[in-house]
Order: sequence, then C-alpha cells, then structure tokens
Amino acid sequence: MPSPLLRTTGRSGSRLASSVTEPAGLRVRVVHVIPSVARRDGGPSEVIRGLLTPLTAAGLSIRVITTDKGLDQRDDDLRHHANIEIHRVRRPIGWSYSPSAISGIVRAVRAADIVHVHSLHTFTSTVALWAAAALRRRVVVQPHGSLDAYHWNQSRLKKALYSAFIDGYALRRAAALIVSSDYEAATRAPRWSRRMRAVSVPLAVDDRLFQLERAQSTSATRPAVLFLGRVTTKKRIDLVLDAFRLLTERGIDADLIVAGPIDPSLPYDPIGLAESAGLSERTRFIGTVDADRRLRLLLEAAVFVLPSDDESFGVSVAEAMAAACATVTTATVGIAAPAQAAEALIIAEQTPRSIADCLARLLEDPSLSQEMGDRGRRYAQAHFTWDRAASTLVSLYQETGQPEER
Repeated sequence: MPSPLLRTTGRSGSRLASSVTEPAGLRVRVVHVIPSVARRDGGPSEVIRGLLTPLTAAGLSIRVITTDKGLDQRDDDLRHHANIEIHRVRRPIGWSYSPSAISGIVRAVRAADIVHVHSLHTFTSTVALWAAAALRRRVVVQPHGSLDAYHWNQSRLKKALYSAFIDGYALRRAAALIVSSDYEAATRAPRWSRRMRAVSVPLAVDDRLFQLERAQSTSATRPAVLFLGRVTTKKRIDLVLDAFRLLTERGIDADLIVAGPIDPSLPYDPIGLAESAGLSERTRFIGTVDADRRLRLLLEAAVFVLPSDDESFGVSVAEAMAAACATVTTATVGIAAPAQAAEALIIAEQTPRSIADCLARLLEDPSLSQEMGDRGRRYAQAHFTWDRAASTLVSLYQETGQPEER
C-alpha cells in the first residue's frame, strides 16, 4: 500500500497529504528535485537511494520531488517511500515534462531552506531553479556530469541557448555546483559554470562490497576480465575487444565477460566484433545483471577494465576497487588519477596495445593483482561511502546558510 504521506491523484500526479508535519528540532529542510529515480537511468537515481538514509539520520528534513519517468518493478523501493513525491511524466518524456510537478515543486520549495537540483536542461530542474529564485531559497546544483566537455559538446548550441535564455539568472544564482570528482570540476565546458563554486562530493558504492570475500581462483578455471556497465559508444568496448585479441595472440589464457545492456544506438555490433576477432569462445555477453549478480561478478573477476572516453566519477571503477578487484582504466575516468596516485588502480593509454599491456601485467602476476586489489579496497573504503558523501553534503548545506529573507 502507498505511504499515507503520498497520495496518488491520477492524472494530476501525486500530492503530499495535508496532514504531513515535519519532525521538531530539524535545523535544515532540504528538497531534492530530480527528473527520475528509475534505476535504469543510472547515477542520479543511485545518488538519491544512497543519500536518503544518512541525510535523514544526520538530522535533516529531506523531501524528494520527481516524476515516474522510466519507473518499473525494480524501483518499488522508492515508489512508495514516505519522503518521495512522484508526478506523472508527459510528452516530451525526454525533457521530463510533468505539468502536475509544478505545484508540487513550488509547494516543496516554499517549505524548504535549501533546494538541491539534480541534472540540468530538464523540465523539473528548470521549474525548481525558478521556484527557488522567486521564493528566495538557497540553491545547490548537481549536474551529474552534464556540464563536462564530453557531454556539453553533444548538442552544444541547444544546451547553451537553454542555459542562457531559459535557466539564465535562476541557474547562475546557485550557491554551489556539486561535482563528483576534481576531474569533473576541471572539465566543465560552459564559461558561466567555471565561475560557479564547485564542491566535490564523491559518490559511493554498495557497502556489501567491502565485507564480502573474493572468490578463490582455481587451476580448472581461466581468469576472467570483467567489463561492467551499459555498452555505449563512450565506454569503448571496441578497445577492450581489440586488447583482448592481442592478449590471446600473446598466449595469455583468460575469458572476457561483458555485463550490461547493449545500447541500440551503438554504431557497431560488439558481438560481431568478437566473432570476427576469433574471440567467441573466450567472450561472454551476459546482458543486464541485477545487484546480487553484479556483486558476484566483481568478486569473481581477476581484473576489471573500463577504457571510457569520459566518466565524471566512474561508479563501476569504484565498485571494482571496493570488491578488491585489480582495475585498469583510463585517465578520462573521474576518480582514476587520485586512485592511481595511491597505487589503487592502473591507468592505461586509450589504445588496444596499452590496455593489453596493463591487463597482461596483472593476469601474469597474481600476487601483484592481489596487492593492487587490496589497496583498491582500502582506498574505496576511505573515499566511497554514502556516510562520507552525506557528511560532506551536510557541511555544504550548513555552510550555504539560512534561507534568504522571505
């Protein structure tokens, strides 16, 4: 049954019950406005899932306003959550357009001290920014990588016009821009964003990864190299397949596991590439995996690889380190440089030969692989927990200050 704090009203969306009262003594009231909390939309939805409990435990009053865009049975954990108000999305769905969300956002912003806006160039983010401006509430914006050069340069003119003429003043008055890594802060493309104060709040991983023991390899099984994530153009599975071909030519005996859905817009067929390279017997494409299977794969793999063109953070890389899995990635992954400085992973050049060399180094030296995995887990445990992320956010909210004069 839906929570009594969340009442669905059919076409008009969802409304907070009029009897809702905030717990007494809370110092800061924060409303998070996010276009979607569907798991299939990745990072932003996991941020909400990870932060709800620790932020509430820290003594904050948290509300989340979102839409039903992309929701399915995997999202039942949030669908009826007492702190979440969900509105029905309309076309254009890609913009997260939801007329009923207007009143919900305005009402929540009026009751809040701080407005935390997730993503940009969406209907919900624009309404939240302008509601905060009109009601003189403090705003922090978390673009989730949408302002870094890689993403900004896709439909750049459209995004520039939107930022200038639609969000405009309401966006520029934000107190802080929340980034997930120093890399994301450094690669911001629009000039106006570089004038904004950037606050780094690293993301986090499933805490179970720190506790579970790794699977013991045996001589009867070949070591596995794991590629985990949605198979999109920027993830560069083509480089991984070319690198794996070089490994087999060197006589290195290993399997490649590709876990994640293949993006229909991918301009090539990765399964066909594997077949043409003679890798069919050594490569398994297993598609989408649930959370438990994801954990098992990370704990069973000998090496994890991700040569992505761009990751503002790199959740799968952080997960691999947390699982004590030796990791090879590229410098364009947000967390890679500081992790390599701590010898917690290896950065390869974005070429098949460099990737193959790094993989071979770890596959041929199990003791080095284990040492790096152990360092990776310690690094992840020190940097990538939701409690740590929440603590940083609480400090930011408190620093942002009291609401403007109402």
